[in-house]
Amino acid sequence: MRELLGLSTVKLVPALNPRLRDAPSIDAEKRLRMLRAAVADASDLQVDDRELHRQGPSYTVDTLRSFRAELADKPICLIVGMDAFLRFDQWHEWEALPELAHIAVAQRPGAASPETGAVARLLQRRKTEDPAMLREDAAGRIIVRGIPGLDISGTRIRALLGEGRSIRYLVPAPVHEILQEENN
Repeated sequence: MRELLGLSTVKLVPALNPRLRDAPSIDAEKRLRMLRAAVADASDLQVDDRELHRQGPSYTVDTLRSFRAELADKPICLIVGMDAFLRFDQWHEWEALPELAHIAVAQRPGAASPETGAVARLLQRRKTEDPAMLREDAAGRIIVRGIPGLDISGTRIRALLGEGRSIRYLVPAPVHEILQEENN
């Protein structure tokens, strides 16, 4: 997505307590360590641990407000998967999110866009096809971009681990090494 949208940097922000998902099965410190290991060689990817220092549920709106306070009127782009975007209207203060950042939706092959409801109307009002438009304003636009169809997801990885099966080649080698070290 970084390349597709022409972004200089992508900040990866692990959540402490995601509200719309089950609590992570791996503690925050270990997830942070694995994330840092996964992107150690990627200068265009940065780990930001601000949500891990907050109490209570992790709300994207709070994170975006903190980024907005730091970046003033510079463009911010929130990258989400289509699966998350389809439930966008269930997010805490979801209507405020486009006022704080552009929304970039990563769409896997075969994933359908919203056709009806509040999220479909939001997409219709704010959609752009031109990534350059994301640099013209600080927030407010939505862009949907197809991504390669790799059958890799956190859900699948957790299921394989739960079954005692290998996740080698599904995660970066440094992450695999951390998991192997801790299981031995």
